[in-house]
Amino acid sequence: FLSFYIKKLMPKVVFVSHRHPSDFSVTLKTAELIKKINPDIFVISIHNTEEEAKVYLKNSRLIDIGIFGEPEYTILEIMKKHKRDSLQSIGNIQGIVIRNNGKIVSTKEREIERNLDKFPIPDRDLVIRKEWYPPSAFGLVEIGRGCIYSCNFCEFKPPLRVRNPELVVKEIMLIMKKYKTREFKLLASSMLHNINWMKKFCALIKKNKLKFVWGGYVNLNQINENLIKCMKSSGLIEVGSSIESGSINILYKFNKLQNAKVLNNQYDSIVRRIGVLKKNGILWRTGIIFGVPGEKKSDVAKSINVIRRLKPDFFRFQFLIPKIETIWFNRLKVRNKEELLDKFHTGYSFFIKGKKRLLYYALWSKMEKLSSISEKNYLLKKFLNPRVLILKTAEYFHFFKGYLYRKGNNI
Repeated sequence: FLSFYIKKLMPKVVFVSHRHPSDFSVTLKTAELIKKINPDIFVISIHNTEEEAKVYLKNSRLIDIGIFGEPEYTILEIMKKHKRDSLQSIGNIQGIVIRNNGKIVSTKEREIERNLDKFPIPDRDLVIRKEWYPPSAFGLVEIGRGCIYSCNFCEFKPPLRVRNPELVVKEIMLIMKKYKTREFKLLASSMLHNINWMKKFCALIKKNKLKFVWGGYVNLNQINENLIKCMKSSGLIEVGSSIESGSINILYKFNKLQNAKVLNNQYDSIVRRIGVLKKNGILWRTGIIFGVPGEKKSDVAKSINVIRRLKPDFFRFQFLIPKIETIWFNRLKVRNKEELLDKFHTGYSFFIKGKKRLLYYALWSKMEKLSSISEKNYLLKKFLNPRVLILKTAEYFHFFKGYLYRKGNNI
């Protein structure tokens, strides 16, 4: 699919982004595919941090430039520069990593945009073969960036920035009209960092008489019953929140102080907050991280006990995969490209060695089966919700109607 469109469009520049360190090998394979088709195409990778961009350029000559930090203005400058002359002399552009006389060098870090409302609504019409995507694929809507917390394994850092709720609702209305989407996911480290923002968002949904369902991430200590009732009446059906660990010791290692405080002093409070979600019929999913340096059997047992006690509708167990330029990544002793690729590919073997690795993998395999069962039950509960059933039926009616039309006309 990618090869076909690269050959068809023959772009001068291709930007490659990824969401997770485990996508490292995928990014390199994508760059290899592009360069095989046309070695003159500039391949530019997009990263969260300067160090991550340097790691990619050091380990692959196929990547020409790395962008770090917020990419919007940097991409714009690069394309203006390319249109005027070439990309051979771009050392004055902020927020990039380049090769200079055989060395990997970076330019000054670009300031983040404090006002997210300056960014335009993404043009989803530019998606290649967009008509083949289900309506819900267009339902990812960013409402904010950054976070009020500083967990040391996460890319979300202060300051917190949010979009105007009126612009968010405007974007949702546009997507509903153009793509018949009726299910949305609000993208942010937490939907409830700004309570007044959420109240205004819900009021705008009701004012415009919009009918859709939605969900997103929250911090459990931000939940209160009146707010959840308000959100549910506006279409909320599901929330996600990561517990990360049932061990206070591990949470302090993660610098996840808000969760550690709740578990240490207010465990009954977290049970009540989850009870608010269940009482109002809001589905709750969560996750636990294993494989942390210094983790003991008792820490693992506490995490499993937390899941048993809190009874989430869906849970996921995963091993710690450290982001580049975090304290966890710096503990890895990586000597060459192959070792780096191996560590990112295997995922569960970062900090786990010998017999302990086998025990962890056996535990993960067992918990993964339970997780799969919970996922099936979660989806069943979700789609048996009358509101979801009606809106998703309408979504897929329009989708399959378009599919049959395109198939009948060989489009």
